Amino acid sequence: MAWDPWAAQEHHQRSGLTAIVGGLGSGKSFLTGLLVHKTLLTGARWTVLDPSGPLAKLTELPELAPFARHVNLMRAAPGVLNPYRVVAEPRLAHFTDTATATAEQQLREERRGAAATRRQLVMQALTGLLPHDVAKLPETRIRLQRAVKEVGGAPDRHPGMVVDALRVRALDGDEHAAVVADFLEERRDLPQAALLFPRDDGAGGETTDPWRADADIRLTVLTMQGLVLPRPGSPRDEWSDTESLGVELLNLASWLTQRTIYEVDRDRRKGVALDETHFLSQSRRARR
Repeated sequence: MAWDPWAAQEHHQRSGLTAIVGGLGSGKSFLTGLLVHKTLLTGARWTVLDPSGPLAKLTELPELAPFARHVNLMRAAPGVLNPYRVVAEPRLAHFTDTATATAEQQLREERRGAAATRRQLVMQALTGLLPHDVAKLPETRIRLQRAVKEVGGAPDRHPGMVVDALRVRALDGDEHAAVVADFLEERRDLPQAALLFPRDDGAGGETTDPWRADADIRLTVLTMQGLVLPRPGSPRDEWSDTESLGVELLNLASWLTQRTIYEVDRDRRKGVALDETHFLSQSRRARR
């Protein structure tokens, strides 16, 4: 058979999503790696999320190594999965095929949508850090929503600012805000939680963006060796702190994978491959 991976996008203005489905050991990962390899050699650009790591071997192939990199997110810089940074910021260049006034209006709408997505992601991530019996309380969600709204949805924000906003409310006498902030500060000390909280420059801003697109890199393989996920189908109240955090990290990693592609020139052939992320399909929030 002949298959053009970009025919739907380039000729029919439709999604190019392709599902590779098969049983255990049927060759799904092998086929994914083969497609990535062949299309890279024709000039395409790929970002691959493979939590378990076998596809990272692609970056070691002699013909791909000069323009490939492997990033283990579990050992990456603090803040690499900052929920505010994993969502791409829309740019005016994305709307060059429309009239100027219309393009600017579309840009404003897209940026509002991106900000709303960031607020939703940080809500999910911080809720996942809390113990289940605290997270499910209505007053917890109310406090978090207020703090997240106060921080806003700009790409230069980070979850530590939400904790600071909760602390301010606690100083004003809000005892439950103090409880939520205390739990988040405690969970913040978990080694993997550092992926959500970037280093701060002391003035409330982030010193650097821990993820930068590199024009010379055409293949990025993201892995998450050491990630701990709950047993499939297990109820939320049985998850350990590490398992709960693992679900949020996997969700944010999928968003980061998309971001690396949205920041590439829209006219270039590019692709995203998500391998062995079936756990996301079991999470209602991750499916969205």
